[in-house]
Amino acid sequence: MTARIDTEYQGQHILCEMNHRGELDLWLNGTLRKRRAVSARGKAYVWTNVELNWEVHHLIEGRYSRESGWLELYIHGQLQARARL
Repeated sequence: MTARIDTEYQGQHILCEMNHRGELDLWLNGTLRKRRAVSARGKAYVWTNVELNWEVHHLIEGRYSRESGWLELYIHGQLQARARL
């Protein structure tokens, strides 16, 4: 079972997904930025800090919780999208 969020943000392609090995991946423009296994507590968290538009930094985060069953994508702490696993 997989879940993925595939979206655009300020001209950047973002993909956050549970891969076939059950790890959480965060991709930016086709480049893997972070990969994490789900912890014993059933959570995984990936992030990247991206410089866009005149040196302004943007924090992009992927979060997964086995308890809730949701994969979530946040930008600057604001929920952008959710996918059920």
